[in-house]
Amino acid sequence: MKKSTERTVGIFGGTFDPVHQAHVQVVESLLASGLCDEIWVIPALESPFKQGRETATFNHRFHMAEIAFSHLNCVKVLDTETRLPKPSYTADTLAKLREEYPDTDFRLCIGSDNLSGFHRWHKYKELLDSTGLIVAERPGFNAKDVQGDVMAKATFVKHKPMAHSSTEVRREIADARFPCTVPEEVLRYIQEHGLYSAS
Repeated sequence: MKKSTERTVGIFGGTFDPVHQAHVQVVESLLASGLCDEIWVIPALESPFKQGRETATFNHRFHMAEIAFSHLNCVKVLDTETRLPKPSYTADTLAKLREEYPDTDFRLCIGSDNLSGFHRWHKYKELLDSTGLIVAERPGFNAKDVQGDVMAKATFVKHKPMAHSSTEVRREIADARFPCTVPEEVLRYIQEHGLYSAS
């Protein structure tokens, strides 16, 4: 049971390489749900699902996230995973956060595209036992693809999804196209630092 002194914080992690409007809209939907007092955005230092793939540096991805979410109250971007070993496991990140913020009730916020593979996450049963899942539905979601124990812990929020990805954004920038799916200030940062260009 939640103590009256506790705040509920939603943890929204990802590689954010780069952050784009779909990420921003998920956070907006999470805030609008009223299920969390705050959302903490946590860029991965190194995703276990993307080991061996070259990404923009953590500092670049962190700063882009700060820019993208700066207009939203009750949203923080944290560098928690810089204080943890690689790769970045969500279970370890949440354990670290509970150690640093013992009076906070954490919820894990994910897109529905992550549900079907959630049983492959490191210590996934431990995550389910300790943390509720708040889920923003994305295109193509089918609940039949999700394990029952995972689905049982999922609370869905109203969300109007956008069907684009960081992979598509990187491809467009490499082709010298400038996607409108990236916040304007983030796109400016990408151009200033020469990120994702084919050269």
